[in-house]
Amino acid sequence: MGENPLVWNVEVNERFVDIRQESREPQVAAFKKGLIPYVPADREGAKATDAEKPDLSSVEGDLFGALLGFYEKAMALLRQSSLDEEKLKMAGEAT
Repeated sequence: MGENPLVWNVEVNERFVDIRQESREPQVAAFKKGLIPYVPADREGAKATDAEKPDLSSVEGDLFGALLGFYEKAMALLRQSSLDEEKLKMAGEAT
């Protein structure tokens, strides 16, 4: 997940950016909104060794955060689209 560019594309000032390239402050804001699974600046240079392998709950949390972020991005794009109300309702029900 840490290498997947789709996870890290976040809208900042009406344009999509790779949030990993931004300072810690916007990363924290994106994390609090559920747009990214963790704050990359807090993990910089940190490599998991065998003794530091993540446990199942942290992996589940990261996955849930990524799924929630994807859902929020998809819904935001749908809201900005030119779909009429009926098609938006159908798209919302399909998710």
